[in-house]
Amino acid sequence: MYGGIVLGLMSAVATVLLLLNGYRRSRLIEQQRSALAAEHQATRAARDAGVAKDTFLGIISHELRTPLQAIVSSVELLSLNLRAEGDRKIIERLEAGARHLEA
Repeated sequence: MYGGIVLGLMSAVATVLLLLNGYRRSRLIEQQRSALAAEHQATRAARDAGVAKDTFLGIISHELRTPLQAIVSSVELLSLNLRAEGDRKIIERLEAGARHLEA
């Protein structure tokens, strides 16, 4: 008599534990899916940021090199008409600075 009641209670407790375990498992799976979706979104954002950075650096590089070429050409023209030693030293410093910027 009592054996049947105890067995019924144990069965009920086991059923409740199985249901709770299934619920927890479902929650963990959903959290994992959300974390993976967030990771994919962050990866896409990082990739887009890298492309934007490369584009920006390409544009800036071009925008800086264009006027720099005019400066380098002007310094070269000035070096052709050197008269004083002081002028030559200034032109050499300008040329060294330009070469450093071009590198």
